[in-house]
Amino acid sequence: ESEASRFGAEALEVVAAVPGMLELVRSANASDVHMQDLAFSHTDADFATCFAGNCALQSATWETTATLHFEFSQRVSLHNVTIEHVGGYGLWFGPGVHDAEFLRGRVLDMGAGGVRIGEASSFENGTAARTARNVTVADSVLRDGGNVFRAGMGVLLQAAADSTVTHNEIAVFRQTGISAGWRWNYGPTSD
Repeated sequence: ESEASRFGAEALEVVAAVPGMLELVRSANASDVHMQDLAFSHTDADFATCFAGNCALQSATWETTATLHFEFSQRVSLHNVTIEHVGGYGLWFGPGVHDAEFLRGRVLDMGAGGVRIGEASSFENGTAARTARNVTVADSVLRDGGNVFRAGMGVLLQAAADSTVTHNEIAVFRQTGISAGWRWNYGPTSD
């Protein structure tokens, strides 16, 4: 049995930080991932994507990366994980993620925001299956964000449903601590 399968992380990629590195962990279609008592630090800011479009967008939604980035993954638990000194968002439970939690964690010194849940375009694309569901951020410290891209949020919930953000210290963000229900019109943010 491989080391990755023993930890339920067959689709998990961990890389060493090098200049220009935007993500340290990227997961697509992983399940039963559990990380505890780990620290991730020092990623770069994504100026190339920013300057190719409009990096003044609200909430730094043009960002396509995060230091820890999960998509279409299930049963992801991060306990006592620290993410610090990063150029963009610290943690992103992106499209299709469900049953995920970030508990007793710390996200400190971010170029953009702390924790991002869902994505902005799910309903514009007509694919409700991309909605992030049942995500919990609790008992954590999210501090000192928006240091490069000032519109980064402490917690940004976009196309997300049945999620909980509770008992967190969210401080020193240049935009907003928590932004929820993200949509550019009056339609629902989840199905």
